[in-house]
Amino acid sequence: MFFAKSIGTKTYAVACALTICVMALAAVPATAQENAPLTLPFLQCMPKQTAVALGLPPLNNLVATLLPIVDRIAPELGAKDVLDGAILDASIELGLDADNLAELGKELGLDLDAPIVAFVDVAPTVKSIEEIQAKVAAEREAYEAAKAAEAAESAEESAEPTPMSDFDEAKAFQKALDKMLTIPAFTVVLGVSDAEKAETTLKDLGVMYADLDPDAFENVSAGDVTMKSLGADNFNYFIAENKLALSNSVDLAANTALRLKEPATLRYGTAECPAIAPNEISLLFYGADFLPALMAVAGAFQNEDPTTKALIEKQVGNMAALWEGDAAHDPLLVTLGVRDNRLELTSRLDTAVHPAALTQSGEAKPLRYAPMLSENTLLFLSLFLTPEIKTMLSEMVIDTIVAQSGGDARMAQGVTMGKQVLQMIGPEVTLGLAAADDFPSATLMIGLENPEATKGLLQMFVPTMPEETHNEVEINSIVAGIPVPLSIAYLGDMVLVSNSIDEMKRIIDLSKAEKHSDLFASLKPALDPATPRYNALLLKTSLYTDVVEPLANLFGALPADAGMIAGQVAAAVDEVRIVSEMNGSWQKSGLSIALK
Repeated sequence: MFFAKSIGTKTYAVACALTICVMALAAVPATAQENAPLTLPFLQCMPKQTAVALGLPPLNNLVATLLPIVDRIAPELGAKDVLDGAILDASIELGLDADNLAELGKELGLDLDAPIVAFVDVAPTVKSIEEIQAKVAAEREAYEAAKAAEAAESAEESAEPTPMSDFDEAKAFQKALDKMLTIPAFTVVLGVSDAEKAETTLKDLGVMYADLDPDAFENVSAGDVTMKSLGADNFNYFIAENKLALSNSVDLAANTALRLKEPATLRYGTAECPAIAPNEISLLFYGADFLPALMAVAGAFQNEDPTTKALIEKQVGNMAALWEGDAAHDPLLVTLGVRDNRLELTSRLDTAVHPAALTQSGEAKPLRYAPMLSENTLLFLSLFLTPEIKTMLSEMVIDTIVAQSGGDARMAQGVTMGKQVLQMIGPEVTLGLAAADDFPSATLMIGLENPEATKGLLQMFVPTMPEETHNEVEINSIVAGIPVPLSIAYLGDMVLVSNSIDEMKRIIDLSKAEKHSDLFASLKPALDPATPRYNALLLKTSLYTDVVEPLANLFGALPADAGMIAGQVAAAVDEVRIVSEMNGSWQKSGLSIALK
């Protein structure tokens, strides 16, 4: 017997604010409620063996949030008309009387004011890959044994050595993969407004699209919940406590059902790891549980070329080190949400729980150069190159180029110089572009590990002539056949290059006084220059209207279609940011798009 509880939009909002669904939060500290995403009550149904969890906010909320954004960025799509058309088509196909999303949900017995979550267990996939590898190994062994026997029989007729095995392992693996690969186990949990209607809908859809026999289901107990099952690795479902769970694994479904009485404890949604926006989409990646799948896949590339093999082994090794000893079972958290008219994609990892993250990336520090750029900067890119990041670039990028060069002497020489330059560069590199009255101002600041030696080397290869001295710093013009005149100056452990003498003087003065410009403070929201960062990119879309478009019109270099698309984006988007930084012990990386 299934019971239905109707939860309307207003009632659900109040329930979220006051109790975040009392049953799901019974084991969670009160502090979680102030920082909780709408998905938290359903995410707490997470089974123990979950490797990846996905949380979607209520469909009604998601549509109400995204439709206006899509209309602003691409009004010609007619997003609402497309959605209404899809709802109408679905209603007709299912024989329902629904003109909008709310009515469709009601007809299906689903609560569209409840979140949707999915849990994935990769263990079945890992097991199948291991079986595939064992099968291919056995095939190789049998093949080589047959070849050896054949060679032994003909040994008296030929003195030539036995040729190396020509067994096509990649082909054998792909053939076995097509037949034996098992998809991951998964469970999807949705909200239910009418249990009877939801079950009828489920069975009707099963008959219509999957040829399921409604009478073939067997009852399986999971605590207080009775599940309906077509087999351990077949279709399983249950409806309980206003939730519908669908799964291809009876074990995963059962563990999901048990969480209804003993909710999973998550840091996500607490003061330690708050939701950035209540209605955000979230992805929780449990690396320790996912790692076996990565290692199994990596093993499938043993027959690849040495470069590919080395890259895969390095990446998997880094992943293994990152998640080693994950006793806290703490995930990498990725969220996508809308806050203060900004679309934010963010990833967070706690280095206090995963110290190997700092071992691999090194220690971030506050950027020195970017905060000195002028307030009218339209684009800047800052990179903080720690010794660890330099090593990674050297091993995973430069060495790969060498390996793929096929022994080309010029390529090898160029790569050697590239490594030397990488070691000469100090921790920070910043490029800035700003609008100006006549021509855009471009500024490049590069830190130097050994300023005096590097200065001498640059002076040998970059011809200059004296221009002027400002605040005890020599500014020289670069003598080269380039259309835009450039000047260079050495300021302590930094080399400064720009096409604007005024900008160079301003930066020299700020650097000497150990001060910042108003750039970071003028941004909305502002950037704190004291925050340790690995990189930062800021792009104001007025760069297109103020710089790119006028120059393109002047030189006729921008295709009409590209100009139309760029202008449309610039009309809807104010700025784009990509920042990787430290927030306490948390490594945080994010893409932020501000809408006008």
